[in-house]
Amino acid sequence: MKRILVGLIYGGRSDDLPAIIKGMTINTEIDHSLVFGINKIDNVVLEIAKNNFHLYDGLNLGHFGMANRIMDVALAGKFQYFIDINDDVLILKKDWIARIIEEFEKDEKTALVTFEDCVVNPNDLIRKENGLYSKEFASAIFAAKVSAVADVGQLFDSRFFWYSGDSDMGWTFGKAGYNIRVIEKGWISHNFRCGRDLNLIGLKELADSDSMRLGKKWDEIKFLEERKNGA
Repeated sequence: MKRILVGLIYGGRSDDLPAIIKGMTINTEIDHSLVFGINKIDNVVLEIAKNNFHLYDGLNLGHFGMANRIMDVALAGKFQYFIDINDDVLILKKDWIARIIEEFEKDEKTALVTFEDCVVNPNDLIRKENGLYSKEFASAIFAAKVSAVADVGQLFDSRFFWYSGDSDMGWTFGKAGYNIRVIEKGWISHNFRCGRDLNLIGLKELADSDSMRLGKKWDEIKFLEERKNGA
């Protein structure tokens, strides 16, 4: 039996967390463990935190930092797959976990599985005979093969707080020879509010900072590779 860890990461964006949890639980019959990664304590999450296994360090680690904490649980517990869910994603169809596992089993070099509803730019999608792949990675809801994470050495780069870490992770796994597979539309609803959130809660500077960090990191990687190859 496959061992699956599902992490729901809460940052205060959802007023209807019970509906999100209900959608996750009633739409699968596959056995899994559930952990709540909490970046913000408020009235919405207090009851859930009291009655369920959760991680909370008393501060906001950002999505990527919290996902890394949950991945540590997956690695220590010898889980095969880790599924990461934002607090603005609603599961719509039954057997969603089975559908994720099906994608992994189609291609042994797949490290990450995401959903078409999360892909920001449709031009990033690659259609092949055995399904959808992506050149870019989107992390509103995704699954990672734990053995691939152990091979690469990390899930997210902890230097990214809230933005650009998913792009970095996709490029990192791609550079290591792994694939990103994409599940077709209709399985989830993603309340993508990035632009509105940036304006309302003043995160534009943070997004710009993470974006600059992404470019600097990969420019340095390219430079080091060219230098190693004598270019």
